[in-house]
Amino acid sequence: MTLTFNNRAFDKDFLEQILDFLPYPFVLSENKEGTFRNSYLNKKFYQEIGYSLEEIPTIDAWFQHAYPDEFYRQEVMSGWALRFTVAKEARQDAIVMKVLIQTKYNGKRWYEVKASLIDNVQVVAFINIDDEVKQQQELQQLNDNKNQVLSVLTHDLRSPIQSLQGILKLAFRDDLSQQEFTQLLRDLHERSRNILDLLDTTLLWAKSNFNSIKFKQIHVDVKQVAQQVMLAYENFIQIKQLQVTLNLSDDKPISDPDVINIILRNLLSNAIKFTPMGGRIEISGAMHNGVYELIVYDSGIGMDADVVKKVLAETGISSRGTLNEHGIGIGLSLCLQLLFRIKGKLSIESEPGKGTVVRVYF
Repeated sequence: MTLTFNNRAFDKDFLEQILDFLPYPFVLSENKEGTFRNSYLNKKFYQEIGYSLEEIPTIDAWFQHAYPDEFYRQEVMSGWALRFTVAKEARQDAIVMKVLIQTKYNGKRWYEVKASLIDNVQVVAFINIDDEVKQQQELQQLNDNKNQVLSVLTHDLRSPIQSLQGILKLAFRDDLSQQEFTQLLRDLHERSRNILDLLDTTLLWAKSNFNSIKFKQIHVDVKQVAQQVMLAYENFIQIKQLQVTLNLSDDKPISDPDVINIILRNLLSNAIKFTPMGGRIEISGAMHNGVYELIVYDSGIGMDADVVKKVLAETGISSRGTLNEHGIGIGLSLCLQLLFRIKGKLSIESEPGKGTVVRVYF
């Protein structure tokens, strides 16, 4: 049996022996009346990528299977066409492109695709670079995490520590009354707690990104956790004269109590931060169909749709509160990452001037 390429016949068995010996997936295709039709896929192609010749008879069919996402497919096709144009103008007979391919059985994998055009015949090789790309991505993520932690430690903690130094300088004055000295101690206590919160959040966020948190699965007394968190923020609640109410059921979902504490602490901290003097915060929660729903509502300044979208995209937005409170911009990002690790979800409903409702499901 023979295969015909560019009006030349080749022995099929001989061609198969050569191409099946090669360690990479290969595709042979021929331009027939303006359409590249695939004529042969080697054994390695079937093993790694999985599609049959019947499934991808043409290059267009290959693009549909390999890149199911329409936007990414268009990006790849545009890049492919551009490389062919440049290669043709430069009289080069090969092009190379790094792409993420949807295989039939093994999910998405990164490949370096090398195509050679000989007359009307196109020879395409696929080199698996999935491990290398993922290692590079992990290294980049680690580097980004390191830079973020350094940014928090050098920038966001600098301001509160400087304010602590200012309070300590005042405490050494000889003309302070007992009442003034007591007030300074209160301020010192509040600001030091804030710094500890910043440090704790930064550390936990870093651990989450470096995958070094070990999660527990036990019954969680959410009501007790909420009471502990409220106690930790009691001074801040009093300063802003906020009305905070708890409306939690006695349900005890199975989860990690430390994770729930971190999430609730961040949500309450944000609610306090963005709620004006005399505002209202409500924390409620109960089990529904085997899933615990925790709701934190505040009557604060709210957010528009763009800000909500950025928050849910984990971009780490940092904003000043209604009393110019400082934040580190990674609180909600941390919550989202931890929820992902315990298979939970978070949603936000908010409008400028109408407050915010955050719903957590776990």
